[in-house]
Amino acid sequence: MKPSLIKSLHFFNLQEKVKLIFYLVRAKLGLKNKAVDYPLFLRFIEYSRLIESGVQLIRKDNNCLYLDAKINSSLVSCIARRDSSDMNVFSSVIVNEEYKPVVDEVMRLNESATIKTIIDAGGNVGFATIYFQSFFNDARVIVIEPDSENFDLLQKNTGLLKTKNISLIQKGLWYNDNGLIIDNSFRDGKEWSFAVKEINGVKTNGSVVGTTLKQIVDDYKLNKIDILKIDIEGAERFLFEDADFLNTVQANVRYLIMEIHDEFNIREKINMQMEALGFRRIDSPSVTLYVIN
Repeated sequence: MKPSLIKSLHFFNLQEKVKLIFYLVRAKLGLKNKAVDYPLFLRFIEYSRLIESGVQLIRKDNNCLYLDAKINSSLVSCIARRDSSDMNVFSSVIVNEEYKPVVDEVMRLNESATIKTIIDAGGNVGFATIYFQSFFNDARVIVIEPDSENFDLLQKNTGLLKTKNISLIQKGLWYNDNGLIIDNSFRDGKEWSFAVKEINGVKTNGSVVGTTLKQIVDDYKLNKIDILKIDIEGAERFLFEDADFLNTVQANVRYLIMEIHDEFNIREKINMQMEALGFRRIDSPSVTLYVIN
């Protein structure tokens, strides 16, 4: 058995280990596995791949997994919920470095010292913030995340960082400050797919409220937003219909990095709007980067 598979077994309880060993033995003998617990088996393979990529799985506790990984030659610590989409996000952001295009562009232009303010909209549990902090550790980071359970883990993960120059906002990035509710109907409905939607155009009802980009600029007295990262599960389509949002982007943002959700057929519209605002586009497999000209 591969060493990474053996190490992965340590992070499962006895009953899970027995199941996994049974599957592996049958597979080794060329026998079909009936009634496989696929979520368990996929998690086992995922842990093995993380170990092979150099991630250290430290321990599991209260359904959480503690991990150490190297980013930009620095060791960072993270917490992920086992039965959630956290490991998928960790793999995308930390292991596969989906936000590396903005880092590469900043480095190419020799502007790393000028990155002073980062806004992480759709902060989830903090992996993107951890990633950016590994490269721009003097930057102030403002993280926006609406979901309460994600926000709790976001607090824990950012609390592991050496820097304390991080502000957390439990709201949804929106085009007004009305009441919002968490919408888990998008994609697989797991924690990484949560979005917000407005209810009846009212200010107080709902599990969370909206905040605009302009409000954040005003509340935190920001002169510039050096990096604005947006990953809000399709809700970006509403932002790009709002003139105040577009004006704030044009006046304040240097780098905008975004996951555009093609289910809503908005990519071409957003590209045209950003070009009209004076940004050039850099495409990558999972995100799009816009750089002010």
